[in-house]
Amino acid sequence: MKRAWEDTPPGPPVGAPRKQEINVSVLVPADDPGQYLLRYYPDRGWWLPSGKVARDEEIQLTAKRIASEIAETRIHLQGIMRTAYIRQTGCEDNAIHIYFLAHPVRVAVTQPNDVRSWFTLEEMHTLLRDKNDLMGPEPIELIDQLDKGASCAPVTALVETEHNFYDVSTESSLSSPQEMLIKAARFSREGERCWVLSVGGVNV
Repeated sequence: MKRAWEDTPPGPPVGAPRKQEINVSVLVPADDPGQYLLRYYPDRGWWLPSGKVARDEEIQLTAKRIASEIAETRIHLQGIMRTAYIRQTGCEDNAIHIYFLAHPVRVAVTQPNDVRSWFTLEEMHTLLRDKNDLMGPEPIELIDQLDKGASCAPVTALVETEHNFYDVSTESSLSSPQEMLIKAARFSREGERCWVLSVGGVNV
């Protein structure tokens, strides 16, 4: 039987003009403040519990299922911290990555093993800086976002993000504070161009 962290068939959102791959990640805090759950990906390193959204599964249910299987306890989502819209260079297909925040989990229930472990922010910095064993800086960025008091967008905001994809390769005038804002940082990676979005007023 396939486990949650194995690849599952990607599923585009209903009505998407192009094939859309949707990926989800979940930041899971511990009931002991300052600790966060990471999952180990063989030959790649530590990162957030993550996976692809299956064709027949809702986005938030995928996030809860993946995080729950890694933590081996039921996970409840607080909200959406960030979405990233990714366009592959030279390819018509594109993807969206949604980062969720979970409600705290009891450390006593989710004990470290060879697949998962609890890390402090300082330990994540060490993994990234000294051991090169953190797959990317996103967990650190999300924790910094929380520490600065940023709020989460409600999970119901997926009604908007699931069906509306914005290209912010040029400047946009969509700046109404009552609407979902497209904000901040366009950055590049090898082989792709990625725009980080702001959902429901969350600063990214």
